Amino acid sequence: RYEECDYVLCCFHDTVDFYSKNRTIKGYFFMFGFEATINDILIKREQEYDFVFSGSVILGKNAHLQRFHYLAELAKKTKIGIWTPGFKDKWPLFRRDQLSRIKNFRWGEYMDVVRLSNSNRGPLFGLPMYQLLRDSKITFNKHIDVAGDSAVNIRLTEATGVGSCLLTDWKKDLHNFFDIDREIVTYKSVDECVEKVKFLLENESERLKIAEAGQRRTLRDYTFGNSINRFAEYIL
Repeated sequence: RYEECDYVLCCFHDTVDFYSKNRTIKGYFFMFGFEATINDILIKREQEYDFVFSGSVILGKNAHLQRFHYLAELAKKTKIGIWTPGFKDKWPLFRRDQLSRIKNFRWGEYMDVVRLSNSNRGPLFGLPMYQLLRDSKITFNKHIDVAGDSAVNIRLTEATGVGSCLLTDWKKDLHNFFDIDREIVTYKSVDECVEKVKFLLENESERLKIAEAGQRRTLRDYTFGNSINRFAEYIL
């Protein structure tokens, strides 16, 4: 189905390498960009949320299983606010997939679904989603499972672009995009994530310094204008 394509653009280097080495289609790395004019539209006000996540949680192979388990643990150990299109059922016991978990004695997974269902505030898209991130002191990020050890996803530029302090999972190439612990903060486990949340909330000046540095980096290097200019180099 890709025979008619000349190029494949992807934000993960492994996928780019797959197409470049194993297919006749040329693969190019293409990082997500942030539209800087969004900041001119968002309301400037005090950050009312301490720690938030906004995004998809799809329980499928190579999708968001790790993100799902992380969010369930964080819902127990922190006061994270969760906005996701999934887990809208407040009483998920009666869903077919939940009955399957009971039948197969997957109680931990069953309870994680219940916990996320009860914590979920519903999906946000577009400007309301950006406003939420802008109003949040810390934004949680966990890459999709298929990403492996590679960064990046769109939340990296969404959160930093609006000035939220980004707390994301460590990746081997993440340092190529942001200065870790100066522009963004990383974790390698749930417990480390919890510790970092506590530290950032207790040390406001440090959190604000990281958030401001991350925003400057995104507005300098990762706008849509930068992305289009890089794409132009591929086709000219």
